[in-house]
Amino acid sequence: MKNSFTGRFLFVVVLLVAFSGIGFAAACVPGSLIVGPATLSGGTILTSTFSCTEGAYTFSNFEVLGNTVPTPVPDFSVSTGPSTSASAYLLGLGYTDITGTGADFFLEYTITPGVVSASLSAGPGVFVAELLCGTPTSGTCSTGILNTTVLATSNGGSVSSNVILAGTDYVFKDIAGGSNVVQDFVPEPVTFSLMGFGLLALGFAGRKRIRKD
Repeated sequence: MKNSFTGRFLFVVVLLVAFSGIGFAAACVPGSLIVGPATLSGGTILTSTFSCTEGAYTFSNFEVLGNTVPTPVPDFSVSTGPSTSASAYLLGLGYTDITGTGADFFLEYTITPGVVSASLSAGPGVFVAELLCGTPTSGTCSTGILNTTVLATSNGGSVSSNVILAGTDYVFKDIAGGSNVVQDFVPEPVTFSLMGFGLLALGFAGRKRIRKD
């Protein structure tokens, strides 16, 4: 009877770890196309159904808006970058360099569950400013574009900030120059606890099985 209860308990723990915020999207793979190729121009919004998971996080609801794009940019695209890692909570973003147009673009997406800390790194020649919100405002995080900047860095620099914990984070980036941006997220404590507890439970189950044999 005791073994049956233990088995059921471990099964529930494994399910909690497996489904704690991970969702059903495929794992984030470097080079996966998020938006594009398409023509980007001022005021053109490219909405993507792309979503992917890294560890306990699901990245989804990607949108791109051309801000100051004086002439259309053909074959503009945004994809997951080479830093994407299924276990390190990194989201690398590669995109078409639009420096020659003297332009910038806006990128929005959501992260579920929310994070407690975020770091932002800019590639060579990149300027990026970012806003993270715990709730959407009129369907977006960007009421009064960048009225509160949480993170801003440029040209190979990086910056970190704590983030108020929320069920979902709404991310808004203003990006100019270069062709890559990297973000590193710290998960909320419950996610860490569930993962650690699940690993301990699996280890305990393994030891009991070895002893039985």
